[in-house]
Amino acid sequence: MILRLSRALKTSLLRVRNFARKFRWILLSGILCVVGVISIWVRIAPEINVLLAIVAIVLFVTEIAKNQRYINRTQFPSRSTDDYRDVEVRVATSHRFELVRFRSGTFVYDVEASRRFRGSGVLAQTGPKIYALPPQLIEVGTEHRDRFIAEHPYSHNGQVLGIDTNFGTGSPAAFTEIRLVRAHYWDYLASDALAWKDVLIDNRDRAEFGRRLFINRKGDLRDFGDSWLVNAIGTSVLAITSDGRLVLVLQSNKNESSGGLFAPSGSGSLEPRDFGQKTKANFADVAANGALRELGEEAQIAPHEVESVHFLGFGRWVEKSGKPEVLSLAFLNVDSHEIHRRQVRPSERPFTTQFGAYDFAIPAKEWVEGDVLSMVDENVQTRLSLPLAASLMLLNEASNSGQAALGRLIRARC
Repeated sequence: MILRLSRALKTSLLRVRNFARKFRWILLSGILCVVGVISIWVRIAPEINVLLAIVAIVLFVTEIAKNQRYINRTQFPSRSTDDYRDVEVRVATSHRFELVRFRSGTFVYDVEASRRFRGSGVLAQTGPKIYALPPQLIEVGTEHRDRFIAEHPYSHNGQVLGIDTNFGTGSPAAFTEIRLVRAHYWDYLASDALAWKDVLIDNRDRAEFGRRLFINRKGDLRDFGDSWLVNAIGTSVLAITSDGRLVLVLQSNKNESSGGLFAPSGSGSLEPRDFGQKTKANFADVAANGALRELGEEAQIAPHEVESVHFLGFGRWVEKSGKPEVLSLAFLNVDSHEIHRRQVRPSERPFTTQFGAYDFAIPAKEWVEGDVLSMVDENVQTRLSLPLAASLMLLNEASNSGQAALGRLIRARC
């Protein structure tokens, strides 16, 4: 009997201790609330106020020490030595995907999905669904997000759109609609950007995070609908002036993805406003809307200065957690002299060093298929961001392939 009472008492004390540890701030807030209410009618002894102050200070110091211990024992090293050979091996056996390596990263070009987007079109729809960080990512994801924000004071928690539909690995002809989920940039930092890095806790590699979040055991990129990530959509547009020059933006070193590199004329993330007033629209058109919005923000090119827009292709940036990238082409009705008279807006200066119109190294009719570097001069060659390199690759392909109408336009302009 005594033994049972002793065990029951120990169990009860353990439960109270665990409850107090887990809900310590709620308990303290409740006590302060009760004391505050009681003090309206009854004078509280100074000793009680002193005791509560001591408890609050102890909890405060304990919480700071706990957070500091977690910070010290949790690290997010870069995965710069990962060559993603397992992904390359898997892609090599596929008739749908092509893996292309550039200096700035690895691009998996989805040939079939691109053909689908370019042809009859695929509708994208967005609804009220908001991305929620999965429980498995909350602790390390929020820690990674908070550290990034602390190191990047220009971070803005704007809205983004992510893909929430499986594309499959075979022919994508079956899907006619894509679900897009609404999220915010800080969600992206806690999920997609977390997956760029490895996670070490107490110097032990936590293999369930990092590349495992977007690459499965076989070496396949995880499909979007099955992923825990936001899968925020990158959208870029190559703008070509009326006198055949390429508008490029030199990103500042503060840019998280392509710092110090040349990016396409307009490059950023797809946002809900790119649907206009609609909730369902052609996916390639929505992506172009987003790219043209970025074109206006980064290079000050107004909508009426865009002569025509064309879809180039779709793929995934492997190093950036398999990020979906939609690439477009725009012909402008303004020349390079007009572009050079414009200045970077003050709001864009933290991220954009300069923009301008650059000559192609050789005419389009002399482009060698698959040779991206020969298309631009040496100053640009050595600083190609992945979206720019992939866009030039697809521009080259469109000029040299069976896309007759677009190919003629490119050769005539460039």
